[in-house]
Amino acid sequence: MGCMSAAPSTTAPPDATVKPLRWQSTRAEMISLRQLQWLRQRHEGYARAVSDWLTLQLRTDFRLTPKSVVMRPVDEFLEGLSGPVHLSLFKLTPNGRVIYLNIQCSLALAMVDRWLGGPGLPEAEERPLSDLETGLLEPGVRMFMEQWKQYWGGGRGWNVTPVGCESNTQFLDVRNPEDLLCVITFDAALGEVTGTVTLAVPASLVRELLPQTAAAVVESAPKAEPAKKPAWNPALEDVLVKVTAEWCGLELTARELACLQVGDQLMWSGGVGGEVKVRISGRPVFVGRLGTQNGHWAVQIQGRAS
Repeated sequence: MGCMSAAPSTTAPPDATVKPLRWQSTRAEMISLRQLQWLRQRHEGYARAVSDWLTLQLRTDFRLTPKSVVMRPVDEFLEGLSGPVHLSLFKLTPNGRVIYLNIQCSLALAMVDRWLGGPGLPEAEERPLSDLETGLLEPGVRMFMEQWKQYWGGGRGWNVTPVGCESNTQFLDVRNPEDLLCVITFDAALGEVTGTVTLAVPASLVRELLPQTAAAVVESAPKAEPAKKPAWNPALEDVLVKVTAEWCGLELTARELACLQVGDQLMWSGGVGGEVKVRISGRPVFVGRLGTQNGHWAVQIQGRAS
């Protein structure tokens, strides 16, 4: 009885250089574009509440404006935070979800400086906050989350607890790096210092807050209201604001500057008095004309600075 020989296998051996690809669960249909736009509009009210609170606490103008709302996996979100960061982690109970809040270090340092009574000017180099500076900034960080909880969690019995703060995302031990986050980015300005504030909320939590249908999104979108005359805040009665007036029009060579002595006279053109810039807290706000009134120098406001 003869033996049947098996045909040689044509299957190629596995290539050791081929590595499996991770399955990405970031499906666009999980949260629609219309729902993302709705989220951005809803966070405008949150940004105004934060801006008002920080303006009072820091005694200078603080502006927070929603910039974008996108979906990102946790690991991709953390990898996108380049350079030194001030990343705070909060646990939302009773559901145990983790919320991330990142304040750009240059902005965070300016906030700390203002809390200590300083001018809140930008530093020459971006650097992480020290332990002392982190402690001083903590009331402001908690306020960001408290305002968010009040704005979104009304009647839900939420409690937000801080669980840590990191200056380097490489040290974070993330349990589920592929979980999806809803990342809300804000443009922030404190006087002359600008930066970004990023709030990252689990997508599973955001979906619970969203209207379930596109029609509901349209119906619940904030409706435009007629502009109201801003009301005066009595808390600002005694806040001192630095106002300066400046004008240009004179240029000297380096040799002429080196030869200046007490008693020398500098001559400006006659029309320079009509090009005065009025600065409030260092920012040019108005343009005016220089003159005198009742024996004092005076500037007549003629328009807003461009």
